[in-house]
Amino acid sequence: MSKKSKQNPGDIRSVLYVEGMYCAACEILIKKTLEKVEGIISVKASISDSRVTITHHKGTSPDLKILNAHLKDHGYTLQWSKDGDSGKPLIYFENGSLLYNPEKMRSFSINFGIVALLVIGFYLLTESGLAARVMVTTEAGPFVYLLFGLVAGASTCAALVGGVILSLSKSWNKTYANTSDHNAFKSLLPHGMFYAGRLVSFAFAGGVLALVGASITSTVTAVAPVITILVAGVMLLLGLQMLNVSWATKLTIALPGSLGNNVSDSSESSHSTFGPLYIGAASLLLPCGMTLTAFITSISSGDFVSGALNMFAFAFGTMIALSFISLASVGFGSQKAWSGRFNAVAGVMVVFFALFTLNSQLDALGLPSMSDVARAFSPSTQTSATVLGDQSVQVMNMEASAYGYVPTSFTVKSGVPVRWEINNMGASGCTGAVIARDFFNGQVTLKPGVNVIEFTPQKPGTYKFSCWMGMVGGVIKVT
Repeated sequence: MSKKSKQNPGDIRSVLYVEGMYCAACEILIKKTLEKVEGIISVKASISDSRVTITHHKGTSPDLKILNAHLKDHGYTLQWSKDGDSGKPLIYFENGSLLYNPEKMRSFSINFGIVALLVIGFYLLTESGLAARVMVTTEAGPFVYLLFGLVAGASTCAALVGGVILSLSKSWNKTYANTSDHNAFKSLLPHGMFYAGRLVSFAFAGGVLALVGASITSTVTAVAPVITILVAGVMLLLGLQMLNVSWATKLTIALPGSLGNNVSDSSESSHSTFGPLYIGAASLLLPCGMTLTAFITSISSGDFVSGALNMFAFAFGTMIALSFISLASVGFGSQKAWSGRFNAVAGVMVVFFALFTLNSQLDALGLPSMSDVARAFSPSTQTSATVLGDQSVQVMNMEASAYGYVPTSFTVKSGVPVRWEINNMGASGCTGAVIARDFFNGQVTLKPGVNVIEFTPQKPGTYKFSCWMGMVGGVIKVT
């Protein structure tokens, strides 16, 4: 590496446009890479307008081929302008005609097909009722928790934790494997740190919560939706940034300059591993429905060692399932031929997971959501019931299983007490507890057999009920 030149008053600034930049770490990585090139004094990369400003001596000009050769392994491409088909959007107006970019349309069609298959696969997994085959109870041991974690990592936890891994994968690929040797260890290092932090935090929290006991359960379930909504909002922003949505890139969550430079450094210093480790430990605060089921069931053990072993086994099970996302992000995201398509598909999936999670939490809180629209167009012959009863009590009969609740719609009268009889036919994960915030506080955990909830609706209207994480639910219409 040549010695860096000093800046003089007569130095020139050249502006180039960059493709592939989506986060603050990208800005720092481009800056550090290009400042090693002979003749370049300083570099400033801006994600908000996809520009790179290069300061160099008067009488010289940046060689685009040399610059792109340095950036090739990082997945960035520089060009002098945004002209040409590559700079045109997917669909645009030109001379009064609606046109499309053939190159981007072809890429969009392939990416859309991949995303559609992944979304369908995710839907089938969540609706398959796999959780009903593996149910954790107060008597269950680590092996059952391991199997439960496998199912969780392939279904409900894939939406939240898997979405976080995908949203960070591009930055990790560039930060930890930013050399030309494509070292597999460096590429997998941040993912290994993430899972190590996750395993330790789950084991420790499982032991501590088992000692504290059930008194903490209501606090956990009350705080979980708020944390999840905040995380889903950040995921949504990161997903849009991965898709290079212009307004989203201007809202980049940036690290402080010195910390960002340290994290982006490709050296082997120890601080470069701490970020994923801390994020993995903090993933304890990303509670999908099955994670909360495991925690609350483990709490009842009352023993630190048992609680720690059970939750370690659960986290290990989720790790096995989620590792497929990590392997895909490293295998495809670090290869130039596949990185563009992987980042586009990953960006769409992160947005999908974020919206899925946000929608679920809105349902859990009893707020308007996209489920209301879907429910309005769904057939109601098999899912609704008008509650009948005498003048003193109204009885709502419902069955709960791993697949959901039947029926999903009830009609009752205001001012008349309601007796809600829920027959647990194998509810598990999210469906194992019911929330109806307008009628009673907290959640009701379903025991095997018939469970009874009593309340009196006071005001006419349409109110939501759901499982404790909002994945499935229905409405109670009060007349």
